[in-house]
Amino acid sequence: MKKAFIACTVIFVMLVSFACTSVRQRFVVEGYKKNPGQMIKRIVIISGPFPQNRDLAGLISAMTRDLIKANRNYLVFGTAATEREVAEACKTLDGVLRMSVNRADAAGGRIDLEITGELRRCSDKSVVWNATGRASGKSRSRSLKNLIQSYVEKYGGLAEVYAAPAYNILQDIVETMPNPELTEDELMEKIDLEISMARQSHTLHDRFMTVLPSEEYTENAAMNDHVK
Repeated sequence: MKKAFIACTVIFVMLVSFACTSVRQRFVVEGYKKNPGQMIKRIVIISGPFPQNRDLAGLISAMTRDLIKANRNYLVFGTAATEREVAEACKTLDGVLRMSVNRADAAGGRIDLEITGELRRCSDKSVVWNATGRASGKSRSRSLKNLIQSYVEKYGGLAEVYAAPAYNILQDIVETMPNPELTEDELMEKIDLEISMARQSHTLHDRFMTVLPSEEYTENAAMNDHVK
């Protein structure tokens, strides 16, 4: 009887946890998590423009960047605005995180939002992970008001409408991302990178070649390729 109760409790907790997440679909390539030390570590983020609101891409990229920096071990080398910038970044980075807004319906103070994240290797453009999250609800959230204030200051009314629901979905999506293990040197590199980025504007062009000397960066990338 006790065992049955425990089993039912576990199942109940699992069901509640699943129901509470906005993620509807996720994928990780087979075998990718077996060696976290060899996962993609250095990335750039790009968001595809949503046809009905092209400015939404910048907000989604910025929020994704900040959530990954706080919750995952990736070295995020900024956000890209064009495929040309992505191609340039891929000459020395490991991967590209591509965010796509599939649905963004706003009406009567409520939002129906769906976002997909996809991580690809720069070397062969293969997909190693993706996840799609969707949620509907109020566009404003008192509990997230202070958290999203910086986005409202930068993106204005767009963030007032989309930032709160986007934050909840992106947080769930990021939680499903494989988390690489960093060596001590890589951890120091991440710290130096984030300090350098904090002093600069949030554009790929401003940061990309100034964070690390190109010779050192090329050497690091070559070592990564050798490990893979």
